[in-house]
Amino acid sequence: MKTPQHAALRVRFDRLVARLPEPAQALRLARLLIPLCLVVGLLAAPVARWLLPI
Repeated sequence: MKTPQHAALRVRFDRLVARLPEPAQALRLARLLIPLCLVVGLLAAPVARWLLPI
């Protein structure tokens, strides 16, 4: 038997899920961010060495 608390939790869960991005949109964002992070990570060490010669 469902309690009023269960119903309230279900409503909150449904609202939270509705705020999440669609899987396709999240995948598109990941496809952009992952290569960008890799490039920035690879360039960080040489640029830091060039800017801060120790």
